Amino acid sequence: MSGTGVDFRILDDILDLSRIDAGRVSLDQKSFSLRDCVTSTASLLLPEAVRKELQLIVSLSEELPETVMGDFVRLRQVLTNLIGNAIKFTEKGAVRIQVTSGPGGITFTVSDTGIGIPDGSRSLLFKPFSQVDDSSTRSYGGTGLGLVISREIVALMGGSLTFDSEEGYGSSFIFTLPLGIRGKTGLPTPVAPVSVGGAAVTSPGDFPRVLVVEDELINRMLLQVGLGRRNFRIETAENGQEALDKVVTGRFDIILMDVQMPVMDGITATRAIREREGKDGGHIPILALTAHASQGDKELCLQAGMDRFLTKPVNLDEVILLIRTLLKGGAEL
Repeated sequence: MSGTGVDFRILDDILDLSRIDAGRVSLDQKSFSLRDCVTSTASLLLPEAVRKELQLIVSLSEELPETVMGDFVRLRQVLTNLIGNAIKFTEKGAVRIQVTSGPGGITFTVSDTGIGIPDGSRSLLFKPFSQVDDSSTRSYGGTGLGLVISREIVALMGGSLTFDSEEGYGSSFIFTLPLGIRGKTGLPTPVAPVSVGGAAVTSPGDFPRVLVVEDELINRMLLQVGLGRRNFRIETAENGQEALDKVVTGRFDIILMDVQMPVMDGITATRAIREREGKDGGHIPILALTAHASQGDKELCLQAGMDRFLTKPVNLDEVILLIRTLLKGGAEL
């Protein structure tokens, strides 16, 4: 809010809606990374989810194309509105963003465990300056323009925005877009969701220094923000080689190591760290974080020299409790 009492975000929304109504909004058709669009949008909204101790989960299908043709900015605007609303109207639980590929195009689903929409108020949902309930939702604020604009943008892009909701249990907003595919190579793995939420756990010792090794931006930021709020000192690396370089030049009390990463995977990096320790002495506890949960995967991690094993999606409280155990010299599982 400015000193004049004018909320320029509301003015921007009004102007945006008027341009759409007047047919003065044109869409760009450019090649962009669908993965980057979704994860970068979620990362912008991550701090508010963490503040409310909500889980923010991003799940991308393996079948998604690497690049698509469409309007990156407008798609990001729709996702920001939907994810932002989901976080706003959710006090406990989770917000999940799922993206899948099918014959009709790319389907986006934003679900939450929030207050839901009463049956009698659904007709108001896509009306400007309306809220679904003047009493229970008034404290959340807003003009109701975000959903209206999102529906119009989705329509301009060749899709339709629908929703499903149950009062008291949450809502899901779904839209499918016929985005042109420019690359046929699918993602190497789905984005493994990481959960942030639950009661705060006191950090062990005198602010331990943690190296988070994770190639997925959203997972890396969730751990960085979540652990940082508990007074851990955090550094990050995007792959095993970068982790090795940081171990050589820095001092860490513990390492959280993803297993599947480009450049150098977590297994190879762990073996290199243990080989170095065999020459120079010392032992940094390494906690494996992986989307794979088989007994064989667990044994492979432990044989490489990792101390403990957690399967994604991980819970932050569980991570912290394991960190405390490892820093106290806990035995292997």
